[in-house]
Amino acid sequence: MTASDTLDFPNREPILIDLKLFPSTFVLPTHLTLEELHEVEESLTACGASVTYDVTEARLVLGKLSQKKRAALELRARGVWTEEITPGPVETPDPPPLKRRRLDKPANAVEAVKEPQIVDLGLESELDEEDGFDGSNNGQKRILKPSETAPVPRSILSLSPPRNSDIRVVKLEWLRESLAARSCLPLTSFTVYHANKISRPETPKETKSVSVLGSEHDSVVSTPQSPSRQRDGEPQGILERAKADAATAPRSRFVPAAERSRRPRISQDGSPSSKKVRPKLYRQTTSEHEQAAPLPPAPDWVRDNVIYACLRSAPLHPPNEEFINQLLKVKRIRELTLDDIGVRAYSTSIAAIAAYPYPLQTPEEVLTIPGCETRIANWFAEWKQSPDGSLEAANQLDTDPVYSTLNLFYNIWGIGAKSARDFYYHRQWRDLDDVVEQGWDSLSRVQQIGVKYYDEFMEGIPRTEVEYIAKVVLEHARRVRPGSDYDGKGIECIIVGGYRRGKERSGDVDMILSHRDEAVTHNLVYDVVASLEQEGWITHTLALHLTNSLRDQQPLPYRGETARGKHHFDTLDKALVVWQDPHFEGSCPSTESVLEEVEGETGESGTSAQPTPSNLENDTNTPTGQDTQASGNTPNLPVSTKRNPNLHRRVDIIVSPWRSIGCAVLGWSGETTFERDLRRYAKKMHNWKFDSSGIRAREGSGGRVIDLESKGETWQERERLVMEGLGVGWRPPEERCTR
Repeated sequence: MTASDTLDFPNREPILIDLKLFPSTFVLPTHLTLEELHEVEESLTACGASVTYDVTEARLVLGKLSQKKRAALELRARGVWTEEITPGPVETPDPPPLKRRRLDKPANAVEAVKEPQIVDLGLESELDEEDGFDGSNNGQKRILKPSETAPVPRSILSLSPPRNSDIRVVKLEWLRESLAARSCLPLTSFTVYHANKISRPETPKETKSVSVLGSEHDSVVSTPQSPSRQRDGEPQGILERAKADAATAPRSRFVPAAERSRRPRISQDGSPSSKKVRPKLYRQTTSEHEQAAPLPPAPDWVRDNVIYACLRSAPLHPPNEEFINQLLKVKRIRELTLDDIGVRAYSTSIAAIAAYPYPLQTPEEVLTIPGCETRIANWFAEWKQSPDGSLEAANQLDTDPVYSTLNLFYNIWGIGAKSARDFYYHRQWRDLDDVVEQGWDSLSRVQQIGVKYYDEFMEGIPRTEVEYIAKVVLEHARRVRPGSDYDGKGIECIIVGGYRRGKERSGDVDMILSHRDEAVTHNLVYDVVASLEQEGWITHTLALHLTNSLRDQQPLPYRGETARGKHHFDTLDKALVVWQDPHFEGSCPSTESVLEEVEGETGESGTSAQPTPSNLENDTNTPTGQDTQASGNTPNLPVSTKRNPNLHRRVDIIVSPWRSIGCAVLGWSGETTFERDLRRYAKKMHNWKFDSSGIRAREGSGGRVIDLESKGETWQERERLVMEGLGVGWRPPEERCTR
């Protein structure tokens, strides 16, 4: 398949092929979008295949590749060094000399030509027999010796001994054609690369030899001659000669696996902390096995192998919360090392464990949960046996100086994992002081604000303060839209995010403003921010988007594959701001009271007719400098000499038209994995595109709008109608905590 080929896997058909006996399978993400990668993995899982997210554990790799060199390069880039398996040479006995033939046989005799015996010395046919695949001998039948047995039947494949030294890269086209044919096709014609896993080659400096006298010299690798053939009259078969060649072969230039396992693995950036810590192998004694309690009855979603997080209920405090907290730390390390595949895998596993209604008891129970593979079971075994209830890999986030510093930078608002690594490895910064002293001017305005208020942003916001902030925002929204309560409802404010899921303390405040009249919500966020700035509630406007108003508040249009790679969770009007309560003991009089006094003295309004967000252009030029707040036409106000002690908070103000308020509330109420799977489910089951601005059909319908909520009178009813229309069923926000 080429990069332009499209994937077409059955969506709702029953399992067509049985892949339970196939070896551990890894899907190569090269040339695949995230959605296509999900589809392939779901198809393999539905067929019973053992899907792994660690290529080092895989023996079968599916990918959009067609060249051997590219396949080897992709494996090597992921830490798997290989050596191609080539079939052994086919040799025929040397014919007798011509004169000898004339003496032995009459001139008119016809010499019978014997078919040469084909003996495959390579590992490909052996692997094919073991795994139940067809061999690759150019259509010629392999002749079995009397001592050999018939190929292992597919039905008893699972009884064959495990072999982890080989790996096979197969075109992704094989899975599609097998599903279409309702039969597992042979892998031979789809195999791109078949090789043995080997140790990473040593550098020339590592290749040393010690002489008899004990002096150390650089070794020169030489290739000794193969053993000479035996004299005439001493016949020797191909297999015997091959064994002799192997016994006298030169020493391998590669490091043995046992020796490689004893070496510390150093990452490309030179940091020993970047090595992956593998979970310890779980071993269970006979007494432990006999004392193990029977597993509780499996929930319906476990029994039915439900893989979408939006179809399960995950409470805020699940029974396995302590184990999940350890996995979250491991996931954060994957984020800091830019391991996107690992992050997605851990997100899926954590969401599944969060929905499991019983305390986990054994690793075997972990393996029954959809989305949890052997690695998670091994983590659980280590956590269970740990005296302090922790994982060695998770502890590195706090104890390892590299990870702890990267995590410090990652927690700065406006800094991602790539920027955090740039701070550490390229700029050699080790704390926030280094950022301020050495690179303050190189930071963006948003990053400067994130550094300046780092400690305050890390403080959680209690529920009472969240409610108070929402009340102030709603008051200003009604102030900038006077008379909007003509319909008896007026502007409504819905607090979403972590507050709606039941968190006691939120990282930020997310709220949605809406009104049944679209003329009221048009550009509403712009006017609300300007009003809040004028009274000093907003100190910085980090971002202001009017995307929805600019397209007449219609759902985001479907653009097909032209927008590939640009997956936006939300396209509504919104403002991301820094909030601080301007009222404190010893503060100056409120802006409103001062303006009333000015108006009484001058007889004119001291403000412009249309306030504008002023601090979009303002910035703090020094990390310790006083914030400047442009006043526009506002008269000079008295300034307090006492510093405002109130904490700065992160607040997101979202505005949604009433026609799609159900989608907006749903899109901003669930955690990340819940929202991700909600979009995947809508695409997989209905071929719809869901986002917070509405629902659109995909190919074949011109991107028509799908209206699921028009019959709802309140925003609560509309949210329920959207969930039921999508087919996920109603689930309160307290059960959307996928972590």
